[in-house]
Amino acid sequence: VNASIMLSELVNRYEYHLEKGELVSHEKHGDGWFYLTIEKAEERTCLSRKEQDHGLKILKEKGFVEGAQFGIPCTRYFRICEDKILESLGLSKNNYSLTKKDNESSIVQLSPDEIVAAAQKFYEWLKS
Repeated sequence: VNASIMLSELVNRYEYHLEKGELVSHEKHGDGWFYLTIEKAEERTCLSRKEQDHGLKILKEKGFVEGAQFGIPCTRYFRICEDKILESLGLSKNNYSLTKKDNESSIVQLSPDEIVAAAQKFYEWLKS
């Protein structure tokens, strides 16, 4: 459950920073990074640091997100691995996106039956 809550929050934050043009590029880690503090995540999800860390561990093991710390002061950054998430839902990046982009279908445009099927696939993926 913690992994699902954290993934939802991370995708939400990714979309926010993407829309604002605030995704960060790092010379060692590449493009597409955004920050999320422990305190802000706790405020938005009600998950303690330990619960966040547990959820993030699962998400990183599954390859859904990457995490790094950089900057001064050192800040917690994340990058969404959209291809892996869509794959776990049985969706193609060629046809779907986690966020709405020009001329692409957003994942939120799925029918109710497609959403249920995708959620079941995602749940099975997390259990494996």
